[in-house]
Parts: sequence; C-alpha cells; structure tokens
Amino acid sequence: MLKGRFVIFGLVVAAMLGLAATAWGYDTPTISGHVWLDANGNGVFDEGPSAALESVRVIFYRDYDCNGVIDGADEMFDYDYTDTAGFYLVVNAYYCYVGYLDPATVPAGLEYSTAPTQSVITGAHDVVDVNFGLKQPDPYNVVCPEEVSFWKKEFKKNKTFSAAELAEIVKAALSMQTVFTTRAQIVDVLNGADEPYEKAERQFATLTLNLAVAEVHDQVGYQMGLEPDDALSLKKLTAAKFVGDAYIQVEAMILSQSNLTLAKKIAKSINQGEGLQLNCE
Repeated sequence: MLKGRFVIFGLVVAAMLGLAATAWGYDTPTISGHVWLDANGNGVFDEGPSAALESVRVIFYRDYDCNGVIDGADEMFDYDYTDTAGFYLVVNAYYCYVGYLDPATVPAGLEYSTAPTQSVITGAHDVVDVNFGLKQPDPYNVVCPEEVSFWKKEFKKNKTFSAAELAEIVKAALSMQTVFTTRAQIVDVLNGADEPYEKAERQFATLTLNLAVAEVHDQVGYQMGLEPDDALSLKKLTAAKFVGDAYIQVEAMILSQSNLTLAKKIAKSINQGEGLQLNCE
C-alpha cells in the first residue's frame, strides 16, 4: 500500500512539473533570446523594440563534453533566424550547447557587446534566455595583427611602443593565458629554437601579444584590431568561429603538448590575418 502511495505521489509531481512548463508556453527544454543593437554598449538587453536586429541566424552546437567550446565531435544541433522583434527560439534543447551568430548574417561593421559565443546547460523543462548584443565599433584606428619578427624587434629596440606601453601589453598578455608567466619567458620563446614545441609557443606568444594590444588600446598609441570576438573562418584547420575560441584551442594543445603542428598553423594563420574579416590597415 505504501509503495502505491509513492507511485501516486510521483505521478502528481510529474503532472505538476508538466503544468508548470506548459504555463511558460513550452513543454520541452527551450533556448530563446534576442539579438539587438546595443546602443549604450553595456551588454544588457535594455533597449526597446527599435533595437531589434532581424534575420540574424543564431546557431547552437551540441557540446558533448560540456566544456563551453565547439571542438572534437561537437555538431550542429539547430538554428533559428531572428524575427522582426529580434527574437529566436530553439526547442527540444536538453543538454549542453554553445551558441553563436552566423557571421554572414550579422550586419556589417558591428562588433559584440556580449560574449560572441555563449554556453548553456538545460534541464528537462528549462526555458533559458541567451541574448546577443551588437554595437558600433569603438572609434579608434587599428592595424592588422603583426607577425613574430615585429615582436622580436620590439622587445629589442622599442621601435613602435614606449617601454611603458610595452609593459602594459605584456601585463595584459600574461593575464590572458597560462603558458607564460613572465616577460622573460615570452622573449625567450620569440627568440627560441625551431623544435615543434618552440614553433607552436612562438606563434602562440605572438597571437597573445596581438590580442593584448587591442585589450589595452586606451593606453597605447599603436592599436591593433585583433580581438577575441572577431569572426574567423579557417575551416581546414579549426571549427572555431571566433578568434577567442581558436586561441583557447591553441593554448590547450600547447599545455598538453599535443597537435603542436596544428597549434602552430592555427596561430600563425591568424597572425598573418588569414580567415579574418578585419577592418584594419
């Protein structure tokens, strides 16, 4: 008799959960949100309907290892185009996912005010809100990323940056990764040998410095446009859709000392401006 009561209680709870999900309008785990023009650039969806961006494709990949990055066996799960209100909807999304905007459908000249890729984990009846904000770019002149030779000369002669500016760049570079912990390590790698590990590290150090310049652009005069949320297309080398995702992938390869040739190729390609859609000189 007691067992029967537990069964009945379980059925009642399940029914209540189903009613709760229905009350929200969905009976399956759902990911939805808005894509909008973030006029104040604060990354918060606080503008009105006029800020909506229509016909932007929002793509979600199934993140099988739940690491927040599109890699390995991850595959496209579903996508939707935003409507006139900038709204999109993806249903039956029960698991870990990574979402991003299709660069081909993003209005030209805009940059992200939110993270360009966003990870989400859904439960059985969750309704998860994931918004993507886009804004007008900051009004500063930029140059494309530099290669290894530029940075080798810079650490020797301070030709482009002052000593104080280079110190700020190095500070930012050390804070954004775990491969290098000191300035001396970066300098040694830039001038190091040509073994596979050193080659991968050299290109990674160069990529890190290129990203660091954009991070501290308010403090330096020579400003590069390479940022983590820049769209990337290196289909023969990586599935990463943005520079930041490729950067994380390269760092992981170096830390694990695996796929070093691939790590070098990805970093070097970005340093040479391949696969990028940068508005720079």
